[in-house]
Amino acid sequence: MDTIDEDGETKLQDKFPGYYRRTKEELDRIWRDGIIVLDTNVLLNLYRYSERAREELLGVLRRVKDQLWIPYQVAEEFHRDRSVVIKNQKQAYSAVQQALKNARNDVRDKMGKMHRDSGIEANDLLKKVEETFEVLIAESKRFEDKAAIQSIKESNSPDDDEVWRAMIEILDGRVGERLPPERQRGIVDEQGPRRYEAEMPPGYKDLNKKGDRRYGDLVLWFEVIEKARETGKSILFVTDDTKEDWWQTLEKPPRHPRPELVNEMHREAGVLFHILLLPEFLQEASNKLDRDISQDVAEEIEDLRPLEIGSPPSPFPYLNVIPVVTKTASPNPANVGSPLTFHITLTNEGNTTAPDVTISDVILPSMDLVSVTATSAGGSDVSKSCFRDDPTPTTPNGAVGCRVGDIPGGESATMDIVVIPRQPGTYRNHAGSSFALPPGISSVSNRNLTNVDVTVL
Repeated sequence: MDTIDEDGETKLQDKFPGYYRRTKEELDRIWRDGIIVLDTNVLLNLYRYSERAREELLGVLRRVKDQLWIPYQVAEEFHRDRSVVIKNQKQAYSAVQQALKNARNDVRDKMGKMHRDSGIEANDLLKKVEETFEVLIAESKRFEDKAAIQSIKESNSPDDDEVWRAMIEILDGRVGERLPPERQRGIVDEQGPRRYEAEMPPGYKDLNKKGDRRYGDLVLWFEVIEKARETGKSILFVTDDTKEDWWQTLEKPPRHPRPELVNEMHREAGVLFHILLLPEFLQEASNKLDRDISQDVAEEIEDLRPLEIGSPPSPFPYLNVIPVVTKTASPNPANVGSPLTFHITLTNEGNTTAPDVTISDVILPSMDLVSVTATSAGGSDVSKSCFRDDPTPTTPNGAVGCRVGDIPGGESATMDIVVIPRQPGTYRNHAGSSFALPPGISSVSNRNLTNVDVTVL
């Protein structure tokens, strides 16, 4: 509804809403009273997420079920493309395993050439390379076996597909009608070509798609306008599509829809139109529905955003190492001349193994090192692996480290350092970790460094 100023005139921003950012009050009203429209990629990406991420997203959709609606075009694309996404997702794992085998063979051949040409004894290095690749291949196979997609069969029955069943449960009765055939042909034969030539959003970035599919977004758009006109309700469109024919590209990630879309919706239906990328939608849902969205799920959904319908999924949808270091000092406060113990715990909160982990700690200049001990994730004493680095300009009393081996997801290793403080004061002591991150596996933590403050009396 347009706003009238005290002179009885419509405000400028109400005539051209697309060129003004939505106010907090407008966004709250859209969320509270509007229709939430889901794009096809939001539905299809449910096949690409881990089981935990999938359930969290479905939980949010169930909470806003009464506001949900999808165009006929979205429902048709979901049914048409779901089997392709399932197949691609399953094939990705074997493709990764084959890529690792090919890379292993390539390295083996090059190292063999190095050995023959230079006379360098490379057998030990080659053995380590072979072992590393075997670990990666086995890890990818293990991840394939436990992936959420494995519970879904490629069939035409919802009984074999939990995502499909969830869509029926949530969206049944909330799907628009197909546009009349003559309207559909008018979009494909006349409006679509004309709008695309002028780069009028949405959809013109899909011009390279085959046949009538290039006009899918435009058909969807006209269906949404019809729904808004019929109900008089504003539209919140949720998508994972970041192309410029939906968004202003002044910011990355994009945050504001194309002005032409907002203006067209206002002109044709008299309501507001706003877009949220799926991660931002989940954040808003978390705030407004008092429902926590875990950080790792948010990061997983963020990582998968660039995928388009029908494109191959990420080989490892969310294969990662998340090192989290914590540290305590005991006793605290400590006394000059008496033992002070720093206890460091490194926990891998990721879902795959962190290989060859080293825990390290700086020895403060005012403290004398007494001992360093360490325990592996399996509980074994690995203190013999501990070492002391020489002093540097930034660590004048040196540093210590312990090689604690591999740390599987969900497990921890520890290191204990005993020192004797020589001077009173308040000190901050730093600790951290390092590991050999394999190719194709991400590390998403900023908590692999920590510190503890200790007072010496």
